[in-house]
Amino acid sequence: NEAVKPTARTYSLCLQALKESSDPNCIKRAEDLFERCITHCPPSSSPSSSSARRHKNYRHPFVDAANSLAGIYLRRNIENKVTKVLDVFRQIKDLGVQPTIHTYNALLGACSKLPVNSSEESKAYAIHVAITTLTYMQDSGDPYLSPDSVSYNHVLHACHRHIDDGEGRRVAMESVFRRCCTDGYVNKRILATLSKVSGDHLWSILGMDGTRRGGRTRYIDIQDLDPSWSRNATVDTRSTHTRTGSR
Repeated sequence: NEAVKPTARTYSLCLQALKESSDPNCIKRAEDLFERCITHCPPSSSPSSSSARRHKNYRHPFVDAANSLAGIYLRRNIENKVTKVLDVFRQIKDLGVQPTIHTYNALLGACSKLPVNSSEESKAYAIHVAITTLTYMQDSGDPYLSPDSVSYNHVLHACHRHIDDGEGRRVAMESVFRRCCTDGYVNKRILATLSKVSGDHLWSILGMDGTRRGGRTRYIDIQDLDPSWSRNATVDTRSTHTRTGSR
């Protein structure tokens, strides 16, 4: 019955519902649904206007389904989630659909959320994918794919969680943070992630003198920072302070 034929949006909603499922077969069910979406609702059959495609927040109906599948991988405690999301990413590109910033952020999110007991090889691969993806987003020249606060926060989390060497972790996080400052996307989540760096190193990264605050309890007030660092961050996430302590 053509009148009740499921669309890519239908499959996307089903995949979104599976995100909260405790079914141990959830991943297989989600992958089966996505394959059916590809078969029955190929990207070429999904209507979209050229003006809509050029909006940063626009999601092609088919990509929406792909992003939902990526979200399921992100929520599951599986070590190969980076590879899984990369497979989805490559699959939609092979079908001629341009991934959106939501797709790129899903990939960066996978890089930042490996299981605690992940191998050193998996951690190194996640860092490689995260940095490579962030660099591509910055260098693409496409304003609709440029990294945002979510992108930078995922990469900062990946550096914090997966780089065991203390100095290497600090250097990597400082590099990512300075990119974020340049692009103007510093917000409270970025500062909260950055605060996980040890106290003295944190103030060095911020280019501030932490000793003037005194004591073990310190606060990073975003209003103390260069306002250009948060010029593109959403308003409701700019006015905040983040607590940190020396370690």
